[in-house]
Amino acid sequence: MSRSRTGTAWITLVGGVSIGLSSTLGCGEAPAPSANSSSRPSTTSKSPTPKPVAKTPAKPAAKPAAKVDPRAYADPPQALAALVTGIRNNDISVVANAEAWFGLQGEAAAKHLAGIVKNPESDLELRLIACRALARVNPHGGTELLECLSLEPDQLKLRVIESLSRVKPSSSAIVGKLRELANEGDVQSRRFALMGLARIGPPARAVAPDLQRILNDTSADEQLRGEAGKALKAVDPRKGLMGVAK
Repeated sequence: MSRSRTGTAWITLVGGVSIGLSSTLGCGEAPAPSANSSSRPSTTSKSPTPKPVAKTPAKPAAKPAAKVDPRAYADPPQALAALVTGIRNNDISVVANAEAWFGLQGEAAAKHLAGIVKNPESDLELRLIACRALARVNPHGGTELLECLSLEPDQLKLRVIESLSRVKPSSSAIVGKLRELANEGDVQSRRFALMGLARIGPPARAVAPDLQRILNDTSADEQLRGEAGKALKAVDPRKGLMGVAK
């Protein structure tokens, strides 16, 4: 069989049947594949595998306030003794129980606790813990705490400032006093007042201009500016990142 540039190759299948296949050896176009050819590539495109959608983790539910039997303690001294023991032993349940009990009390309990806080002869640890308990006896506790801001030593004064910010609900008198403390006085008292305003949050929104001014004061203590920024974001998130001087 003679060769040519375009020739035919013969393949003999089983049974003696021969089929000719044309092949291009040089130039010229190759014949289009048959429509029925099994070698025709599939034109069906595969859909991309969808990526799993990430689920936003659910926020943990807020812990319910501790429930306590009003008869759990006979009187404020017994409840305060339990609170002291709980704090010393780092017993959260005892602390929560005693604080919740004080939350059910009124003016008499507030007067008892304030008497301990104001008594310079009382043990300092007891005075500090009494401040903490006073924050739970609202509104009488907040009123008593406002009268304790001039007490010494400084550690006690700082605890009074912190305790004022934990009174719930807060009051215009408390916010006003913390505003005053944030603007003048020693650095530590100002810092604690700023942290207290941040803890109170939106109810202290009226203090936002003061916080903005402290934040923008480049000559102010850097810690104070930092706390002012946090407080501003807490009381009024819309202003938290506006107009910050470098």
